[in-house]
Amino acid sequence: MSELSDNATAPVADGSKLLAMADLQQRLRDFESYLIAEELTPSARFTYVDQASRYLRWLKGDYRPRNASASLDDSRSRRHTWTLAELRMDLVGYRTELQAARMKPSAVKTYTERSETFVRWLEGRYTSRGPNGLPLPVQDDDSWLDEANIQRHVVAWLKAEGWTIVRQADGREHGTDIDAERGDSRLAIEVKGHPRRIHTFGANKGQERKWHPGAQARTYYGNAVHTAITMLHADPDRSVAIALPDVAVYRGLVDRSRDPLHQLQIEVWFVNEDGQVRHG
Repeated sequence: MSELSDNATAPVADGSKLLAMADLQQRLRDFESYLIAEELTPSARFTYVDQASRYLRWLKGDYRPRNASASLDDSRSRRHTWTLAELRMDLVGYRTELQAARMKPSAVKTYTERSETFVRWLEGRYTSRGPNGLPLPVQDDDSWLDEANIQRHVVAWLKAEGWTIVRQADGREHGTDIDAERGDSRLAIEVKGHPRRIHTFGANKGQERKWHPGAQARTYYGNAVHTAITMLHADPDRSVAIALPDVAVYRGLVDRSRDPLHQLQIEVWFVNEDGQVRHG
């Protein structure tokens, strides 16, 4: 039941921070992970990432557009670190060089606008508009999304349905979250919460999270499916279910994996803010 720590998909919070090329290349990989989590089409993701990668190569001095003047002062190649402001200023020089190389206006626009999107993401000023890019609910009290609360509601619902709770995990204890029995039937449930806006424990307690919740929720779901399959492998005679908060991002993920889950006979239950449990 452990909550995952922040991954590296957060924007750069400090605009004065110096970013080396290795940092920027890692951030580009994080940006691609963000776009995947936001469900952009593969072609759209490729365009964003490919053009941002080309811009980084230009910054490094590894890319010059065809027909670019060899006499241009290439001061950027002498720079080894960049602030966000410098990255944005260098976009102007990038556009100027592309135009000087007599590149078609439409190509210049694609090259620079997609690169600028990456810089805006680093600045925390870009949110994907992909069809399934769904942010964390913004209500002040989002405590119902906690894994412990989801587990508590599932336990209450199981008892009302005539199940006996044999075991349930306590806190961030490892192992099956809920084991239940009813007659000759046995059931194991893997419970997952949804990332909240504010850290609730650890060194960052009370601070707002900086990674994108859609990416983290995708990781939570993938871990839940893996655990459910592992439980089936360990004991194929018991039923297995996954319990999740009833939020749109999880419903989207379940919809896109429903057939394999059905074939494996893994049930999915959604728990809403009022504690009601519904089959997915």
